[in-house]
Amino acid sequence: MKKSGGIVALLAASDVAQYRVVSVGAGKKVTYPTATSLPFGASLGSAKAGDSLDVQYTDIVELEVGATGVALDSYVKAQTDGTIVTASTTGDKIIGLPLESGVAGDIISVLLTRAKV
Repeated sequence: MKKSGGIVALLAASDVAQYRVVSVGAGKKVTYPTATSLPFGASLGSAKAGDSLDVQYTDIVELEVGATGVALDSYVKAQTDGTIVTASTTGDKIIGLPLESGVAGDIISVLLTRAKV
């Protein structure tokens, strides 16, 4: 596992697309978040299962917006496909603060900030 400047190289447990939120699971492998896992960071590239993937876990990252969009002046959470949407429900696991709004498919800048609503 390589560590440098807020980026770590981890193995992908399943296929992961670029600009997606990932969680770290068994064997220090990354996959998309589940309802019970904690969001860890952003994929800086895409990877097939078993391949190495650079994941940024601090600072400002680029993430893909999911189906319901992202509002400015809100917090965002990850969906199970790794895209982000506006967090609004008690218990949502926050991954960050968007620096711009976006609609489904947009790639936007997000300041990584983990918390729980």
